[in-house]
Amino acid sequence: MSRCHCHHRSSSSSRRAVAATGAVAVALGLAGAAHAATHGHHHGGGATQASAGTPEAAQIAIRYAEHQIGKPYLFGGTGPGAFDCSGLVMMAYRAAHIAIPRVSWDQWNQLPHVPAAQRDAGDIEFIVGSDGTWSSPGHEVLLISRNKAVEAYMTGTTIRVIDLRNPPPGDQNVIGFADPVGG
Repeated sequence: MSRCHCHHRSSSSSRRAVAATGAVAVALGLAGAAHAATHGHHHGGGATQASAGTPEAAQIAIRYAEHQIGKPYLFGGTGPGAFDCSGLVMMAYRAAHIAIPRVSWDQWNQLPHVPAAQRDAGDIEFIVGSDGTWSSPGHEVLLISRNKAVEAYMTGTTIRVIDLRNPPPGDQNVIGFADPVGG
């Protein structure tokens, strides 16, 4: 089985942050995400545990990722039917009008890093993975709380929520965290 190979370089190197709006989520069919982001809460379902202080853009990205749970992993996938790890995270932030690089290596090198003790919902956890290195991550997950994340893991699996206090095999070598929202 092939593990997430999101570490390869991409020509996409621009990062542009645009004010997040609920309209993007509505356009993507995520009315609940728009409502939650606008009003700071959600109505049942999903696994979101983001705090009231979680930025609106991060809330939209989390809700987008949660709506993909159960879809298959596909190397190079950017949706809508299947995703790889960095494709899922990139598209989740695109739903919030934040452009981030396509692959985990570029994301790790271009996004602002945050200390592990300050990680929060919406941050990206970068992992060595089966084909990465300590300087070039091969895998990533999107935090939905300090201890849970949405993950597109590997061929033969579906997008799922994982407990970071007891990570699955292959997810133990954490490189660090980044905050696409930058605040």
